[in-house]
Amino acid sequence: MKVFLTSLKVKQTIKTSLTLHLLPHQGETWESVQPILKTKQQEKERVKDSWYCRFRPGTGDRDHMLLAVCVYHKHWMPPNHNLEAHNGYYLELDTRTQKWYNVKGEELTDMPLTKERADELVQVFDTEHSDVFTFHYVHPGSVALDNDGRPHLLYKISVDGEVEGLRVGRGRKKMFYVKWNGSHWTEPISVSGPDGAEFDEDGDIEFLESGSRLEAVFAVSNKTHSTVASFVSNDTGQSWNPGQPLMTLKGPGKFRTSAFVANGRPDARIAAYLLEPNQRQIGAYRKCYLIGNDGAIRRPIRQADVCHGELVGEKGSLCVPNDNYEDMNFGENVVAS
Repeated sequence: MKVFLTSLKVKQTIKTSLTLHLLPHQGETWESVQPILKTKQQEKERVKDSWYCRFRPGTGDRDHMLLAVCVYHKHWMPPNHNLEAHNGYYLELDTRTQKWYNVKGEELTDMPLTKERADELVQVFDTEHSDVFTFHYVHPGSVALDNDGRPHLLYKISVDGEVEGLRVGRGRKKMFYVKWNGSHWTEPISVSGPDGAEFDEDGDIEFLESGSRLEAVFAVSNKTHSTVASFVSNDTGQSWNPGQPLMTLKGPGKFRTSAFVANGRPDARIAAYLLEPNQRQIGAYRKCYLIGNDGAIRRPIRQADVCHGELVGEKGSLCVPNDNYEDMNFGENVVAS
């Protein structure tokens, strides 16, 4: 049986609970829709409890597990809606039995979890009542399992910005690392990066050749350039150092990165697209890259460029308005397919 999760849009996540969908017949039919985290209206405020999660498959002896890294989104009803989000949460699904568990191995029998039950049973850290993280924005990153099957997590957390109003969550963010040590969650540790950089909420984390060496890969950007960056820890997450940048482009654009490619190779590890200032509209064509340890896989622009190259089709309004092909900045004249 294959397990798939819905990646819900914002409007869906605030109106309905986050749900799991099963495809037991190789995608021919859908069944067993299972709510995971409950969306509900608060009684005292014009707020809906809402959720954002990222999901990763387990590895090794726990490859039958589905791992969920989540945050709580305090969805203020219009006109007061902003990006306010708090706390870290972690839970696991055994895909053989369809039962959910917390990190201690305790079965979660009252699914979907309400905010109150999630705080009690699956919370990793608390930013709602923190004296350290006071800027009201957290976003889920990723998770990797060590040789003992213990989870190691990434979260993006605001380190400055507004604390109330419509601009909550729009300040500078940094990536933080947390792990389960067998008895409790460690305090969040900053993954080092350039001062003043904006950290992408996507990316991934994995263990390298030894059981104690970790690598995190995600996008880092500022006003002058954007980089798909590698950060390495040789002591199981206690300290982090910048690794070799995988790809850098100059200019005001920002990379957005995927999880690691399934069955990837050293020259093809992670996918990314470039979000440029003139490409904010939903559905716009964007420059996409398949990136490995030596940068992006190379391909002639005129083969890969759907707006100006050999694959031009019904592009409509999705391409960047630019009649001069030679002015298009694809970075070293190559893009990935």
